[in-house]
Amino acid sequence: MKTLQDFDFSGFSALESILEKTYGGVAQALASLTLFAHPETVAQTGNRALFPIIRATAVSQRGTVLVDKKLVLCDNTSCQDAFLWTHSLKYRQFKDVQFNHVYSINEPDYYTSLANICVTPVFLAKLTDTHEEFKAILRYRVYACYGFVPTGFALPEKPTVYDQLEWAPFMPVVNNLADVIRKRLIKKKKARAAIAVQNFGWIFSDDAV
Repeated sequence: MKTLQDFDFSGFSALESILEKTYGGVAQALASLTLFAHPETVAQTGNRALFPIIRATAVSQRGTVLVDKKLVLCDNTSCQDAFLWTHSLKYRQFKDVQFNHVYSINEPDYYTSLANICVTPVFLAKLTDTHEEFKAILRYRVYACYGFVPTGFALPEKPTVYDQLEWAPFMPVVNNLADVIRKRLIKKKKARAAIAVQNFGWIFSDDAV
């Protein structure tokens, strides 16, 4: 049985070895185990963020309402809520997963955009932040599925392995996204996403909340 020392103390090398035997490689494991919202659901948002929120740089700032900037500061909770509320799910239904940004951009236009959020098992989550190969795969995925490329970024090139990957099905289509999320906003009035909406509106502000 191999030890970490046998992998030259590389956790990724150990993971790669395991996934090569079980999924045929890390890239295929990422494709098989990553969840994305359905393109028809995301299309209702125009790839825009659901809520006027960005990530706080300090724990003490979380929940702060920035009146002058029309923003609320949060941690990753609002991104989780964006995905969970969209699909009428609760966090307790998930175990050992992470809600990831495809593009790590702390800007209100992208922070709670469904086009920029995916869900992975925690053992794959770090790859979405630190490994350029897998970041490139995910970025091409959201471009291919949603046409999503943040302002200032070049169109992603198709990774050579991309066409060989078998992707997991999308989450079910949500046809009435505004109504679905509105129901959660009413029930979760103390959530930071709800506070942001109460103060500054949201992507569907033309409809009453």
